[in-house]
Formats: sequence, structure tokens, C-alpha cells
Amino acid sequence: MKPQQLEILLFTNTKFSSFLLTDKNDNNEKASECSDLEEAAWNGFYKEALPELYGEDRESKKMILWQTNCAENFLVLDYAESPQSKDPFFSIDPYYFMDKQLLS
Repeated sequence: MKPQQLEILLFTNTKFSSFLLTDKNDNNEKASECSDLEEAAWNGFYKEALPELYGEDRESKKMILWQTNCAENFLVLDYAESPQSKDPFFSIDPYYFMDKQLLS
């Protein structure tokens, strides 16, 4: 059985992301917004704020955050039981799967 993976996209410049940054006193630049969202991910904020994404079974509780990737308009969070490569067929990261699609 293949190990479980979870991939989450958090879009920047949204009400949800601005809600996370209300305590910050910066000018909401894209770089600082993405780094603040990334910091919240490493601190475990999203597991508490969005428990429905992580499930309630024992297997999902074993998953930990392995990688974050800050893109132009979103932040990608990669959770898994252990580090592993993504399958482009199942990935939701557009920068990852767009170059792998067949053009007809």
C-alpha cells in the first residue's frame, strides 16, 4: 500500500490569508504574506484551523509537513508520512503538473 500524501494550496491575497495576517504590522507585500503563511504552516496552525482537511483517522495523524513552496499567487503545503516524490497525475500544484500534461 502506497503511503498517504496530502497536498494543500493556500491562495494569497484572499480574505482567509489576510485574516491570518491581521496581527502583523507590515504592508502586506507578496513576499512577506507568503512567508507569514508559510510560518503559520510550520507552526501547525492549519491543522488546528482546518481540521476537516486532515481527516480524523489515525493514518492522517501520522502525516507531517515535509515541504512548502511559495509561488506567485499561492503556497503549496506537502504533507506525508515520509518524504516522497509527487505523482504528477494526482498533484494539484499547477507548476508541477502543467509541464507533464500531454498537449493534444
